[in-house]
Amino acid sequence: MRESLVKLARVSAAIYSGDDLAIGHLDTWVRENFDLRISLQDDEMPRKFRPFRLEGVSYDRTPHIKVNDGGAPWACGRVYFALDRLNSRVIVDHVGVHW
Repeated sequence: MRESLVKLARVSAAIYSGDDLAIGHLDTWVRENFDLRISLQDDEMPRKFRPFRLEGVSYDRTPHIKVNDGGAPWACGRVYFALDRLNSRVIVDHVGVHW
């Protein structure tokens, strides 16, 4: 998971660098440029689990990195995060097993 977090930090630095990037679909761009599998949706995640608050602001933790995907949920690692465009950062909310 450490390697995935390092890659996510690099993704954050790139997308909030101020450079004019042609990203298209973010998940595809991240996979192609950073060798990181992310998903921006999770249809099985309960809606009440999606929001979290940080510094008085509500964020959506649905985006996640897929680590060891394809097995039982208890064996699949996940890094749930939010994209904070206002503050030019990625906020990591959960590192561990599938929700």
